[in-house]
Amino acid sequence: MQTHEQTYFSARGQVITAFFVALVIVLNNQSIPVLKIIRYLGFYVSVAFSWLFAWMIIHFIAWLSKSIDGFPRWNKTYDIRFVMQMIGGVAVPCLAAVALAFGFLEGFGRDFRASGYLTHEFPIICLLIVIMNLTYLLLHYRQEANRLADELNAKTGALRKAVLDRQIWKKRTLILKQKLETAKKDAAGISKRLLETENALAALEAKLKVRSGGADTLCELPKLRGFMEIQGALSIDKIPYTEIRYIEYEKRRAWVYTSKSPHFRRTSLQEIQKSLPANWFFRVRNNAIINRMYIIDGPGIKKGRSMEITLRLPKKQTKTLTIHRRKVAAYLEWFSLARV
Repeated sequence: MQTHEQTYFSARGQVITAFFVALVIVLNNQSIPVLKIIRYLGFYVSVAFSWLFAWMIIHFIAWLSKSIDGFPRWNKTYDIRFVMQMIGGVAVPCLAAVALAFGFLEGFGRDFRASGYLTHEFPIICLLIVIMNLTYLLLHYRQEANRLADELNAKTGALRKAVLDRQIWKKRTLILKQKLETAKKDAAGISKRLLETENALAALEAKLKVRSGGADTLCELPKLRGFMEIQGALSIDKIPYTEIRYIEYEKRRAWVYTSKSPHFRRTSLQEIQKSLPANWFFRVRNNAIINRMYIIDGPGIKKGRSMEITLRLPKKQTKTLTIHRRKVAAYLEWFSLARV
């Protein structure tokens, strides 16, 4: 059992308790009615002496209790604390009560043995001293129990937090391991695809050299001519291929984006693709076709397994499209075999 700072009766509480104890001692075994006895000066003298005596004992018990709290060896177990409280808080005050009463009575010229103090007042004083010590012990035990309960709750909370943190740590570790394994697999796949891309580029370079007679030059594209017919509200619009930036299929319509305004056709991209010059137009994904003339960032930028290209639009605007990963190799070959 450990000790800590205990809270007992305050100074005001000790004064009030001593006053009631003094009244009990003085009025005990009195044959005279209370209303008469309060008229005598001796009553107030006895109350004052008894109050001083009771306050001194109560103050002593409070001081003793706090002093015992300061000695850990006297608080190892509840039994040792009880014995020390009874010895210091009961035996010593009882002896002091006898000594003070003897001095008071003898000082006023009364015989201590014939006063009846030992048979009337002293048992009550001893009983009150025992009750006061038991009260202090109960306060001590209750506060000690509350402290131990708080420590237990704190340790239990810390243990629960530690267990929860350990579970979270294990879960995070497992997730990190899974991510690491996935990253390793992805890295292996990327390395494999990079090697395939390098081989494809090497093959393309070889084809270019063969087609150009061994020179590192690209073949010239034929000039882009022709137009696309689109049914308008009142007539058929003829849109030159050179004005088509890109075509995108959306909401069951093929939207043709030009230098001026978009047009739409109620037909599939597959049919439109058949009518377009293959050297100039490429289907980068299932719902989009681009015009080589308006690519402004070279072949594009690699984004994982896919690629992104940027098209030049009117008024210094741009449009970014993603090339499907299955079409990247075909797109690179299409882009590399000719130049504008």
